[in-house]
Amino acid sequence: MVVPEKALTRLLAVAGALLAAAAITSTALAAPPSTPVYDSKGRIIQTPFAPSQATARLTAQRAKQLFLADDKVADWLSRYPLKGRRVSATYEPSPQRCTFATQGGCWNLRVDWDPAGEIASGRIDDRAARVTEAWTGPQVAWKMARGGKGAFGGAKINSYSVWLGLCIVFLLGLAEYRRPLSWRNLDLLMLLSFSVSLWFFNRGNVFAAVPLVYPPLAYLLVRCLWIGWTGRAVRGRFVWPYWVLLAAAVFLAGFRIGLNVEDSNVIDVGYAGVIGAQRIATGQSPYSTFQSRRPRRGADLLGA
Repeated sequence: MVVPEKALTRLLAVAGALLAAAAITSTALAAPPSTPVYDSKGRIIQTPFAPSQATARLTAQRAKQLFLADDKVADWLSRYPLKGRRVSATYEPSPQRCTFATQGGCWNLRVDWDPAGEIASGRIDDRAARVTEAWTGPQVAWKMARGGKGAFGGAKINSYSVWLGLCIVFLLGLAEYRRPLSWRNLDLLMLLSFSVSLWFFNRGNVFAAVPLVYPPLAYLLVRCLWIGWTGRAVRGRFVWPYWVLLAAAVFLAGFRIGLNVEDSNVIDVGYAGVIGAQRIATGQSPYSTFQSRRPRRGADLLGA
C-alpha cells in the first residue's frame, strides 16, 4: 500500500502537534519548582510556587487566654500587678518557625510589665489550641536557662548511664573503705553533690539548681580555710594499686575524648577560652578586640 505524499505530510504534522500538546500538558501538570528556574542566559523563566498560608483558627484574644491560663505562666505572673501589664499575640503561619512537630501555624505570645520589660513569652499551637512553649523569669532573655536534652556538653555525657557511671568510678577509685565516716569520703560526696544542681539545671529549673550549688560551695570554702589555717590536710593512702589508677585514668581520658568527638557541643564560653588563649599566645589583647556590629556580650569581651 502506497501512502500519498500529501497524506503522509498531514499525518506527520498531526503527530507533531499531538506530541507538542502532550509535552505542554506534562509540563503544566509537573510539580511546581521549589527554586527559581533560569534559562541559558541567566534570565528567570519560572518562579517557585508559593502556597497560600493557612488562616488562623484561634483568635488573638483566645490565644492570650490560653497562654495566661497555663500553670507555669499564671504562677509567675502572680508576682506582678495587673496594672502596667501588656499581653501581645502574633500569628505565625509557617510551621517551620513554630515549635517542632507543629502541623499548622502558631501564636507567639509575649507579656510585658513596666518597668521590668518582658516577663513571659511562649507559643501556642493554633490547631491543637495548646501551649507548646512557656518561658518565664530568666528563661525569657536567657535561653540557656530553658534546659533541653544535650544542650550543654551533649546528650550522652548527661545521660544517667554515663554520668552516674563516671560518678561511681570517681567515688570507688578515691574513697576510704576502712573508714567510711572520714573527711575524705565526705569531701568526695560534696563534690559529687554538684550533680544534683546539674540535674535541675538541665531541666530548666534554675530556681532549684542555683540554691543547690551553695551548700557544697560553702562546705568547700570552710574546708579550704580550715586546712589552710590548721595545716591539717586529709592524708590517706591509695586503696588501689598505682597501675590500676593509671590505667583507669588513661581509659577515662580516652572515653571522654571520644564523647567530645562523637557527641558534644561547645557554647560561646568554650570558644572564648580557646580564642582568647590563642590571642594571648600571639601577643594580642583578648579584650575589646572583636569587631562586631551587635552589642558586646561576655563572649565578645574575651575575643570570641
